[in-house]
Amino acid sequence: MSHRLTQADIAPVCESRNHQILDFSGYTGVKSKVQFQCFTCGNSFTTSVASYLNSKKTGCPHCKRISISFHQKGKEVSPETCKKLSIKAKGRKGTLKGRFGPDHPAFKGNLGRDFENLSCVYYQWRNQVKDTFGRKCPFTGSTKVAVHHLDSWDWCEEKRYEVSNGICISWDLHKQFHDTYGYGKNTQEQFWEFIETQFGTAISSQVQSTLWKGSETTGGV
Repeated sequence: MSHRLTQADIAPVCESRNHQILDFSGYTGVKSKVQFQCFTCGNSFTTSVASYLNSKKTGCPHCKRISISFHQKGKEVSPETCKKLSIKAKGRKGTLKGRFGPDHPAFKGNLGRDFENLSCVYYQWRNQVKDTFGRKCPFTGSTKVAVHHLDSWDWCEEKRYEVSNGICISWDLHKQFHDTYGYGKNTQEQFWEFIETQFGTAISSQVQSTLWKGSETTGGV
């Protein structure tokens, strides 16, 4: 484990940047604010130790503004560049606060789940699927599981809450499946193909049988 930084550790960096530490009393970690004096521009400034050490140049915000002003002063921009900048600025999405569904610029034509406010019927479906598999992944035995829609939520509306359309799967396998087949437009065929590749046909058939029997017991939501 690396040792906790001290004022003596930071002092050489300050010296190389023509700075001096004015107040180090509130330091408890690299995110703590420390006050510095810059002898180049004559100003003092306060920043976190992490920001100061990771700064590409001097770390002094006043020197940075002076440098930018100096390099940009008198700089001419062609009409073509101005036009490109204007088009790019107009194409920005702007604030997205309070914009949902069709009003959101990234809307793709399908209402997804609100994972912050899941419905009671969704909770009920998810718990029934978990109970079918004893609340663990039938392939790895992990209890850290996601409940996966075999025919995915986005296109198969009629089977969203059918127990036979859900399965417990470990978080790692869940991510691996979606990394392979993408998120959305997923099918049962893709899933069982993935499982057969990972674990073999025998295990795939056994789990499908468990799922079918479990859905008979619990029924739909």
